[in-house]
Amino acid sequence: MTKHDMSDQDLDQLFATARRSVPEPEPDFLAALGDAAVEAMAAAPMPAPRQDGIWSQVATWLGGWGGVGGLVAATAAGVWIGISPPELLPDATQLLTSGVSDVDGFGIWVDVDRADLLAQDES
Repeated sequence: MTKHDMSDQDLDQLFATARRSVPEPEPDFLAALGDAAVEAMAAAPMPAPRQDGIWSQVATWLGGWGGVGGLVAATAAGVWIGISPPELLPDATQLLTSGVSDVDGFGIWVDVDRADLLAQDES
């Protein structure tokens, strides 16, 4: 680097002068810029405001399309487990059609016959 004979005060004075003077653009440039803006506005009309449908609003309330996708995946998994449950879970159709089922104290599903229940209620 070369050393200049300017002091810090001289530099501060130059910077202060630069801050005070704001360059003004040429009037011809501003006129041309204004004409171009008017032409651009005339060539491209403003689009109509967008009307969101009800499903788009629901998707927004649920956290966007990612949230909707998560809910769809959870619903599909629930339907699949309901139709074809694993061996550890009881079959819902058997529970509804075969008789009364109960859960014992350990959370194990126990099939109880209706006749047994009626016999216990009478005694």
